[in-house]
Amino acid sequence: MTKSLLALSLITASITMSATAMASEHIAVSGSTSVTEVMEVLGETYHQNHPDVFIDINGTGSSAGIKSSIEGVNDLGMASRNLSAKEKNQAWLKLKSHVMVLLWLLTQQTQSTI
Repeated sequence: MTKSLLALSLITASITMSATAMASEHIAVSGSTSVTEVMEVLGETYHQNHPDVFIDINGTGSSAGIKSSIEGVNDLGMASRNLSAKEKNQAWLKLKSHVMVLLWLLTQQTQSTI
């Protein structure tokens, strides 16, 4: 279960980061202080491959990172704990809307190439 949640988080993060990177030059990441160092390395590596994209990483704590992601304050939240049932419900509603927008964008792209 934990591995599948981690995989889902990474996929979601990739989609979010890709969509955000296309829209702006800064990606805001906040959350778990124990994950911050790893994310700084990942952010720097991403920036080396995409020099026009800057990833701003702040260690604010897991709860703050999750809350900020759900509220749309940041682009990506880091957490070193499982989500509560309430957080899962709130995050799922947000994720569903992002997936619907992504599917719409893909549909538009496909239609324009036909």
